Amino acid sequence: GAQLETQDGGGRSPLWYAADAGNKNAAITLLQRGAAVDLADTNGETPLMRSVAGGHSAVTEALIAKGADVNHASATGNTALGLAAKPDDASVVRALIARGAKINVRNAFGMTPLMIAASQGSMNVVTALLDAGADKTLRSTKRELAREMAAKAGHLEIAQKL
Repeated sequence: GAQLETQDGGGRSPLWYAADAGNKNAAITLLQRGAAVDLADTNGETPLMRSVAGGHSAVTEALIAKGADVNHASATGNTALGLAAKPDDASVVRALIARGAKINVRNAFGMTPLMIAASQGSMNVVTALLDAGADKTLRSTKRELAREMAAKAGHLEIAQKL
């Protein structure tokens, strides 16, 4: 057990690295041997968050199946759902929501996962969040709507959808 929890200077564990790299076999082996599924780095990011951000759906599924905390927030208030915007994978979004991920959670900048996805041009994630009941009337700390963020970033098709 102790070696599974070893962390480097940034608080990153072997499972964190496996998840970040999308190494499904290593992640599953570490989980089977009892690695702590939610051991966060010094920025508060868990293996699940790194896996989601990297678009590693197979590792993400394995972590969720092992009970990873889908609502854990990093030091900047981001959750796995907010990090799902960049890879634009709707199946990961649906899996996180099915496990209880909070849809309208805000990060330190007052941005919801819908706002993040809209501003990054992630149509699949925007659609999945809207289908799950994301509130498009919420405003960020800068008083912006997701629609306005999408338009400002040049994602006009998303802005029209919102």
